[in-house]
Amino acid sequence: MIIDRREEILARLLIVAGEAAQTIDSCFEARRNEPDLPDTATWVVILDGDEAADGGDENGRSPFSTPRLIVMTPEVQFRLISSSENAGTRLNECRKALLPAVLSDSVILGLCTGRTKIRYRGATTVTERGRKLDSAIALGFSFHYVLKMDELIETPTTV
Repeated sequence: MIIDRREEILARLLIVAGEAAQTIDSCFEARRNEPDLPDTATWVVILDGDEAADGGDENGRSPFSTPRLIVMTPEVQFRLISSSENAGTRLNECRKALLPAVLSDSVILGLCTGRTKIRYRGATTVTERGRKLDSAIALGFSFHYVLKMDELIETPTTV
């Protein structure tokens, strides 16, 4: 059986973010890695982000069987079509709903490792004027997990 903790964390993050968004407004739709979304709805979007590996030997190489600590940095974006009077407040409500949901999710915590496990890295907001006011807040996280290369390989079953 193949175990990919990166994919498991990102899949769970999409669920948690979608549920948090629904507590703010039932119109939110959750998506993953979609850059072009129609402006007819409100969205929560997970962007998979980068990851970096710690460890290895002094030459930067690591034996295949050596577990590696990975730090993955996905982003959660809330995108709104809103009036200028309430855009900031709604974005802050989204942030307020998401942070405790992610940082305390038992499934994600179980997939992560170390003392840090999950870190909130901060937020960036964007507001653009068009036909309506388009607003967004992007929340960055760091997830720490162990990558075991042998778990990424399908092992044949013996009969």
